[in-house]
Amino acid sequence: METFRNIFVNPFQDRSSRLFLLLGLGVAGATLSLKYLKKRKIVYEKCGKVLKLIIYPIKSLPGIELDEIEITPRGAKVGILEDRCFVLVDGNNRFITIRHEPSLVKLSVSFNHEEKCITISSPDGNNVKINLDDRKKPVEKDKIIDMRYLKYDVQGIDWGEEYAKFFKNYLNRDDVKLVRYLPNLLPRPARLFRGGRWIIDKGGNIAYHDESPCHIVNENSVAQLNEWIEDQVVDYKYFRPTVYVEAPAFSEDLWEFMKIGDLEFNFLSKNPRCKVSQTDPVTAEVHDKPMDTLRKCSVGQSDSSDKKLAKLSLIHFIMETFNNICSYSFGQRLPKLLLLLGLSAIGVTLSLRYIKRRKIVYQKYGKVLKLIIYPIKSLPGIEIEEMEMTPSGSIAGLLRDRGWVLVDRYDRFITIRQEPNLVKLSVTFNHKSSCIMVTSPSGDIIKVNAKDDDQFNKQDVIKTRIWGTPIQGIDCGPECARFFQRFLDREGIKLLRYNSNFEQRPALKFRDNEWTRDRGASIVYHDESPCLIINENSVSQLNEWLDEYKVTYKNFRPTVLIEAPAFSEDLWEFMKIGDLEFHSLSKCRRCKVTTTDPSTGERHNEPLVTLRKYRSLQEHEKKMGQGPKMGIHVRSTKKLKIRVGQDVYGCNSSS
Repeated sequence: METFRNIFVNPFQDRSSRLFLLLGLGVAGATLSLKYLKKRKIVYEKCGKVLKLIIYPIKSLPGIELDEIEITPRGAKVGILEDRCFVLVDGNNRFITIRHEPSLVKLSVSFNHEEKCITISSPDGNNVKINLDDRKKPVEKDKIIDMRYLKYDVQGIDWGEEYAKFFKNYLNRDDVKLVRYLPNLLPRPARLFRGGRWIIDKGGNIAYHDESPCHIVNENSVAQLNEWIEDQVVDYKYFRPTVYVEAPAFSEDLWEFMKIGDLEFNFLSKNPRCKVSQTDPVTAEVHDKPMDTLRKCSVGQSDSSDKKLAKLSLIHFIMETFNNICSYSFGQRLPKLLLLLGLSAIGVTLSLRYIKRRKIVYQKYGKVLKLIIYPIKSLPGIEIEEMEMTPSGSIAGLLRDRGWVLVDRYDRFITIRQEPNLVKLSVTFNHKSSCIMVTSPSGDIIKVNAKDDDQFNKQDVIKTRIWGTPIQGIDCGPECARFFQRFLDREGIKLLRYNSNFEQRPALKFRDNEWTRDRGASIVYHDESPCLIINENSVSQLNEWLDEYKVTYKNFRPTVLIEAPAFSEDLWEFMKIGDLEFHSLSKCRRCKVTTTDPSTGERHNEPLVTLRKYRSLQEHEKKMGQGPKMGIHVRSTKKLKIRVGQDVYGCNSSS
């Protein structure tokens, strides 16, 4: 109330006016809150499309790709063909999966719609046909098998020695049976992860699935994983999805609800991956790389509840309508009154927070020392006196920051992380010829045309991904490719350039303890933001911490190098250079790029070791990801030029 009095003392001098305002806000807040509770509106945003639909009739055997499936609360099906309706068990009625018998992935599975049978074929040419229509035959009680899987009981029918014999011969073991689930048998409950623990989901039962009736995997998340792995390529088959979608990488982590056509899904849990995802779906060889990389790149981004779940960014869903989720009934007047009073207090509080807008007060901190534009991603930059800042990155005439990128034979982008020798190239711009000049240490030169030509062949357009997000580029031709292939001694390399007709990638920001898209900015081949700020005095402080190996601003590849009190940039929510305002998006989490000597290309342990000691993310920043912090990602609020020597102003988040 004291805060409220201070805010409204000028426009409302008497107590009655303030009281009426308070009551009005309370009623308004309560009304809006009740309307929200009674009917919560779900607003869907188109994220991508369905690429594949797969049913796995026998657990841990390969799936069958289909053009259409029916999703039910118990799982996917197409007519008589049901997902995970068969399972192999051992002599103790324990499930046999890829975890125990990786060679199961080498079998092939097909379905004959006319004969209503599944055909299982082994690599040596043996096969067995399983008639699905046999489920109508009478079930003998002595054929019912009681099993237990992942802590829950479930039943099945021993489907006969004929089928068991095939799997016994293939697996070279005597204790194998093929078991089938039928609708009148005991199912297992699906599970969901809420409040930091696993609970039973009352919306659906399952048979021989691990946790849920439906498993979603995102193609771009798999592509991002491949970029992290570097020397091994995995595909969706490693993760055995029911529905394979194409959407921005790991955007599925943020979905509470999902919709395909007219069918709504509810989120159950993120999928805690196991060694199944290490098994090559073609050769059955087991590799450590997928799991090791997922642990390194995903678990560090988890919150406390995600850690209990062993979050690895692939999602389970269950089909369930939303109609009953937000229905409330209050049979007595007292609960209604208590709810109204409580919501009135909430309404007043929220209204006051909305009305009390904090004025942005800037304080002068320093000045701009250098402006650098990096036309080709991961190559050295070009220092300039003036650049035009835009919400999608910096521009200097024909040069666009990170407007070009190198890709490998698989069209995966190449950076200093994989090729540290890229820093040994020199980059200049020839204004007369409008060309970027790239020179190797041996004196070889390639000229890259910087003009944005709208006349290009569609066959030259290549789709790549930067950290999992799709973006296009135009192949700059064989001459450029040969130059970089010779320098890196690596075949298949191409140079791509961005064209203004192509869609851009969304920039990211870290707000309210989670990553979201920043709707005010977009990027091209940048990592995550249009502009990176590095403070010279922060670099100097880091050098004081370092023992022998010293660094320069070039280790951190900034767009704008400023001079301000060391690490004062950490506190800025807004900053200003001249008349141009910037919004802080996130702190920059440093990677091994910073350990690459910008002159020699040699790799060191520093400065990452020291940065981890002094500049690790704080507890409230842990969801931001991995790596120590150095520098800030920002985006400009409009298109305007900035110059070297201009004053730098900041507005602290605490002010």
